[in-house]
Amino acid sequence: MFSGMPNPQEIYQQLLNHFPFAKPRPEQIAAFQHLAPWLERLFIQNFEHPLFFGLDLPTGIGKSLISVTVAKALKFLYHEEYGPTIDEETGNETAPVWVVTQNKILQDQYQDEF
Repeated sequence: MFSGMPNPQEIYQQLLNHFPFAKPRPEQIAAFQHLAPWLERLFIQNFEHPLFFGLDLPTGIGKSLISVTVAKALKFLYHEEYGPTIDEETGNETAPVWVVTQNKILQDQYQDEF
């Protein structure tokens, strides 16, 4: 799909492609545009060094949707670049993406909705 590692524009496009609803809101689009160059660093570093980022956005912007979209897009891009990875203990397909929540209620929301 990509000729070598994905660039920020390709990463941005995959973020839009993996958004779980019909169309992201303008604030979510702006977040994706801001995140794409940062996410490119993961590929530049061959996923050898973790990249942590936080989103400081107002209530109601859709931070959960943004984080789920980033996780889904990175999983897709990672598998395109490196092939699927399998968890040795569970046998499930994995990707090097984690979403950390502030509390159990938000964790439950992620599990129930996404």
